[in-house]
Amino acid sequence: MRNWLKDGQAASGGTAETAPRAASSFTKNYTREDIQTLKTQVLAKIGTYSLEEYLAPGRDAQLTQYLITTLRSIVPYPVPDLEDEVITQVKNELCGFGPLEPLLNDPDITEIMVVGPFKTWIEKKGKKTFTDVRFDNETHLRATIDRIVQPLGRKIDIANPICDARLPDGHRVHVTIAPVATNGTELTIRKHPHFKMKPSDLVKLGSAPQWIFDYLEECVIAGKNMLISGGTGSGKTTMLNVLSNFIREDERIVSMEDTRELDISCEHTIYLETRETIGDKKETMNVTMPVLVKSSLRMRPDRIIVGECRGSEAREMLQAMNTGHDGSLGTIHANSPRDALSRLEYMCTLDKEIPLSSLRNQISAAVHIIIQVMRDRNTGRRRIVEISEIGGLEAGDYMVNPIFIMKYPLRRGEEDELKWTGYVPTFASELLLPEGFFDHIPIRQKEVV
Repeated sequence: MRNWLKDGQAASGGTAETAPRAASSFTKNYTREDIQTLKTQVLAKIGTYSLEEYLAPGRDAQLTQYLITTLRSIVPYPVPDLEDEVITQVKNELCGFGPLEPLLNDPDITEIMVVGPFKTWIEKKGKKTFTDVRFDNETHLRATIDRIVQPLGRKIDIANPICDARLPDGHRVHVTIAPVATNGTELTIRKHPHFKMKPSDLVKLGSAPQWIFDYLEECVIAGKNMLISGGTGSGKTTMLNVLSNFIREDERIVSMEDTRELDISCEHTIYLETRETIGDKKETMNVTMPVLVKSSLRMRPDRIIVGECRGSEAREMLQAMNTGHDGSLGTIHANSPRDALSRLEYMCTLDKEIPLSSLRNQISAAVHIIIQVMRDRNTGRRRIVEISEIGGLEAGDYMVNPIFIMKYPLRRGEEDELKWTGYVPTFASELLLPEGFFDHIPIRQKEVV
């Protein structure tokens, strides 16, 4: 440790045992290493004592006083700024997730990306930024990860180097360690709002104009099966959550995900989550997404929601959409509505051969609308860039009819907005839109290139 201990004694005019509060000129004379050393010493000192009474709800003041007393047994004179920082970090280790706590508590941060113990990036308001947040070492980072995954029954080690999990408040977590991650343990946390987003919130964020959500509300009420398509981090899950605001309260929903992220507005919602067996535990059932989809159909759902369709569960999802579960929703990774349909074909045939003509008939009958979302490279905003109807087949190929569209992807400095193409969907008569709804909507005069 540096000479700040001796400097403090000199500044205060006393010994370490009797020194009064140090002078303000001294309080900043310490480094990150000093704080780390003191934090480690405090944690080591209290490690032999039970802290249950201090960690109980409503005992924060008592815990703080206990930690101050412990710290001053190491540094006998008070140093306000230093004490505050050390106590905060110790409390984060005892009650939270260590150095991640300030980032998790910042509502403007949407993504936390850790690469090794000393490099952490965040995404804030659509922009990625390098931070000064760091762990003490690799052991410290791994211990924090264990606190995240172990309560969920997950395990991360050399035999299981990849793990998906979630924090208690629903934030999604992905972890990759050696030997898969070759330049340090990788930890990614996708944060979600602590409140249920409404269409008005997305309108304020510039995701789409209000009339788009008025239109989508009618589509949801009319029981149209919809897929939300987009790339990683484009806002698919957020859009799915917002669309759930339009589902009637008297409907029964079954939601399925690998790691729960959705927070459906309907009270009568069942949330299912996949589970993978760890090691050779043969007595433990391996619950995959196809198993969940099959199981959901025996739960008497009015609608099913597949958080992310990425495998052979696509086949069961399509069957559900075609057998009375109107208004079902899901998300899929794709760059356009037509790409989304190709991805569906691929996933449906991963473990089973199906004639292409039969498969396309099933897909075109099941999926009514595809909503394409994309993250704007210029502004970082997540936007709806296309809404298309799947109008059946023509000469064996899909009829993808854009209803609303904007130019995408935008070049640097380029701007555009969502407009009506002039196409009226075949189910328009089922939508209770206000008279003259399209009269006040901007129309695109020519095809987007």
